[in-house]
Amino acid sequence: MNETQQHSRGRQASRRTFLKTSAAATGAAALAFGTGKPIIHALAADYAAGQVPDREEKIFQAPCYNNCFGHCRLNVHVRDGKVVKTSRAPLPDPRYAALDDDPTVDDSYYRICLRGLSHPQRIYSPTRLKYPMKRAGARGENKWQRISWEEAINTTAEKFTAVQRQYGKTALGIHHGSGNFGTLNGSMPGSLGLLEKTLGATNIDLALDAGYIPGINRVCGFYPGAWNTNEIADIVNSRNIYVWGHNMTVSAIHQWHFVADAMENGAKLTVFDPNFTGIAAKAHRHVSMRPGTDTALIMSMIQVILAEKIYDQDFLLAHTCAPFLVRESDGMYLRMSDMGVPAKEGPIFIYTGKHTVIDPNLVWDTEKNKAVPVDEATAPALEGSFEVRGVKVRTAFDLLRDQVASFDPETSKSITDVAPDVVRAVARDFAKIKPSASLIGMGNQAYDNGPVWGHAIATLHAVTGQIGKSGHALGNPWFMYLGINFGMAAPEAIACIELPELLETGKVKGKVRPPIKALLISQGNPITAWVDQNYWVKTYWPTLDFVVVVDDQMTDTAQMADIVLPKSHWFEHEDILPLGGTHPFIQHGDKAIEPLYESRPDVDIHRLLATKMGFGESYAGSNEDILKQCFETPLTAGYGLTVENVRKYGTLRFQNKGYIAWNDLKFNTQSGRMEFYCDKPVDQAGAPVAPERTKGQRLPTWEQPREASVDNPLFKKYPLVLNSERPRFRVHTQWFNTEWLRELDPEPIIRLNPGDAAKRNIAHGDYVEIYNDRGHAVAKAVLSGGVRPGVMVYPKGWQRYQHKAGSFSELDSRAFDSVGINQSFFDVLAEVRKWNGQV
Repeated sequence: MNETQQHSRGRQASRRTFLKTSAAATGAAALAFGTGKPIIHALAADYAAGQVPDREEKIFQAPCYNNCFGHCRLNVHVRDGKVVKTSRAPLPDPRYAALDDDPTVDDSYYRICLRGLSHPQRIYSPTRLKYPMKRAGARGENKWQRISWEEAINTTAEKFTAVQRQYGKTALGIHHGSGNFGTLNGSMPGSLGLLEKTLGATNIDLALDAGYIPGINRVCGFYPGAWNTNEIADIVNSRNIYVWGHNMTVSAIHQWHFVADAMENGAKLTVFDPNFTGIAAKAHRHVSMRPGTDTALIMSMIQVILAEKIYDQDFLLAHTCAPFLVRESDGMYLRMSDMGVPAKEGPIFIYTGKHTVIDPNLVWDTEKNKAVPVDEATAPALEGSFEVRGVKVRTAFDLLRDQVASFDPETSKSITDVAPDVVRAVARDFAKIKPSASLIGMGNQAYDNGPVWGHAIATLHAVTGQIGKSGHALGNPWFMYLGINFGMAAPEAIACIELPELLETGKVKGKVRPPIKALLISQGNPITAWVDQNYWVKTYWPTLDFVVVVDDQMTDTAQMADIVLPKSHWFEHEDILPLGGTHPFIQHGDKAIEPLYESRPDVDIHRLLATKMGFGESYAGSNEDILKQCFETPLTAGYGLTVENVRKYGTLRFQNKGYIAWNDLKFNTQSGRMEFYCDKPVDQAGAPVAPERTKGQRLPTWEQPREASVDNPLFKKYPLVLNSERPRFRVHTQWFNTEWLRELDPEPIIRLNPGDAAKRNIAHGDYVEIYNDRGHAVAKAVLSGGVRPGVMVYPKGWQRYQHKAGSFSELDSRAFDSVGINQSFFDVLAEVRKWNGQV
C-alpha cells in the first residue's frame, strides 16, 4: 500500500468487554489481534497453574529485557505459532552452573508482574508497527506512507551518508535508551554498538538516573555498570535498613519481599522520602524532608556521629582516607611524590584499560612522630594539624569534621524541616545498630545536586564502617555481567543533555565538534523521556536533517521521525540478557515465534543499513558470531560463561552466591581505600571537575537544588515542587498503551495534598492544569494526604497524546549539573489550577 494513512493512536478496550464478546462455548478468550486466526486461550482464565500443557502447546523461556530492575524469567506459551500467555518460569535447570560451583538455585528472585503477564497484548497490539513507513506530512503530524524495506534502507543509507560527508562522521548520532538490554538486539554493546563503531557515529548517551554515581564513585572508586552493592538477598542479614527515595512496593516489587523478610527477621526499617509512600506505610519510621535536601540531612547525621564519637575509628584508620594528610595551601593530598619519590606506573586497571598510579599517601605516625607512607605507619593519627618539611597539613578526618560542624540537627532543621531529635535518632541507629544498610532509589539523585548526595551517603557508610560485610548494602542492586566487550561501542559519546550546548556553541566541554544532523533512535523514546519536551520538539528537532526510529509502537518520538522501522518483539528473536537487574543471573531468551508482519530483529536492520552504507564486512559473520564477539571475552573465558553454556542452561550466575560488594575492603580508588576526601574530583564522564567547582566537590557539600528550593525567587510564582514516580503499570514509557493495564490505569493523574488543593478550589477528580514557564500538562487531580504539602507527584511515562493537553515532560528543566551530567526530573517548580478546557 502506498496511500497516505493516519496511524492509530490506540483504543481503550475493557477486559469486561473482551470477556463478553469471547466465545462462551470454549470458556476462553478469543482475540483477533491484527490479521490472521484468532488467538486461542490468550491469558485464558481456565488455564490453571500447573496444568499439564496439551500436545499442541510449546513452552519457551525468556526474560523481560526492559529496565525495571527485575528481569524476571518467563514461560512463553505458544499454540499454533502464537503466544497465548506468559507465566512464571520454574526453577532453572538442575544442571545449573555457577562461578562458585553451587549446584543449587534460589528462585526467590523470580517473579512475574502485571506487565510480564501482558506480553501477548504487546505482541498482538492493534497499534503495533507492522511495516516500514515514511512520513507523509510534517514531523509530528502523524501522517504516514507505507514503504518497502528496500526503500526504507536505501533512503536511510543515502541520508546518513550525505550527512557524514557534509559534516563529518560524528554528525550521525545513535541514541539507544533502556527499552531492551539484550546483547544482540538491545542497547548493550552488541549489534548496535558495532553499528556505532562501524559508522563512526556519536553515541548520544542517556544521562538519566545517574546523578549520584559520581559522588559514590569518588568515595569507593569507579565501578562499571553504575554501582556495586551486596546481592539483594543479603538484605535479610541487615538489622537496620534505610531506604532513600525508593518506593519499591510499587516500582521494584521484586526487591520488596527481601526487605519484608528482613523485617520478619527483626530488622528495623526507616524510609526517607518527602511523601508518605507505600513502603513508608510499612516502615517503622518515616522521615519526611523538604524535597532535594537529603544531602543536608545526611551531613547532619554525620555531624552527630562525629560529635558523639560513635564512628568506627578502627575502620576509618585502616580502610579510609581519614588519616591522610592534606596540604592546607591547595587542598591536595601529601604524597610521596611531594617528598621527591616519583610516582610509578601501576598495573592496568581491568575496568578502564588504563594504568594505575602508585604514589602513596602520607599519614602522621604518632609513635615515630613524623609523616610516613600509609603502609609503613604503625600508629596513624586520626586527627590533628602538622608540618612536614615546612608544609602545613591536616588529616582528612579533621577536614570532614569541619565540613559538617555547622550542620548540627538544630541548624539543619531550617534546611530539611526534620526535627533534631529525629536526626539524632537515625544517626545513632545507623552507627550503633549493625549491620545497617542503605537501599537507594532514583528520587534523591533526580535533583541538580545529585552528585553531592551520592558523596554524602557513601561518606556516612565510611565513617561507620558499614560496608564490605554481610548486611551492609550501599546502593541499588542492579548487577551487570562485566565480561561484555565494551570495545564494541562508538568511539565518541556525548550526553543527550549536552546537545543544546553543541547546537548553540559548536562545542561540548570546550571541545569543537561537528553538530548532530541525523539521528538513529533505538530502544528509547526521548521526546517523552527527556526533560523540557517543548525545546526538543520546537527548537532542536527542526535542526536535524533526518531522523530514523526503530520501534514496535508509534511513540511520541516515532511521530517525530522521517522513517519508522518496525522491530521484532523480545520473544520473536533469540538473545542473551547480560544484566541481572535485581539478581545476578545471565539469561538466555528463546525465540518463541517468528517476527510478526514485516518486523525484523534489530541485528538484521543494522546489517542491512551497514551493508548499504558500504560497511558490510562488519556484519559478514552470522548473528551467532556477533553475539560471541560481544559476550565472550578473555575476562570470563575461564568461568564457562559462553553463549553455548547460557543457551544450554538458560540461566548462569555471574557472581558468587551471597555476593558482598567490597568484601576484601579494597576499593577502586588510587589509595585502595574509601576516599571521602577527593582532592581530584571528576565528573560523570571521568573528566576533571572545573577548577571553580573543585573545592566544593572534595568533601560532602550542601548545595541547594537549582530550582526546587524555597530560597529560589521563582518559588513565589511557582510554589509547588513537581516530582514524578515510577508507576506499577509502565517502565519509563513502555507498556504505555497495553489495553488491560490502561483499564487499571486509564489516564494521567496528579497527586496533590488536600490542603494545597483546597487553597486552589480543586476537588478530587477535577481536571487541572499544571504549569510553569516551560509548558503545561492537564491531568486528573487525586487528593492524597500522603503527598507532602508543597509537593505534587505524577506517574511518569505517559505519551503526549494521552494527555488532554500538554505533557508532563514539558515542565522539566534542561539545566543540569556539570559534574553529574544528569537530567534532573525532580528539580522543578510549578503551579496548578483548575483546567478551563482549552488546549
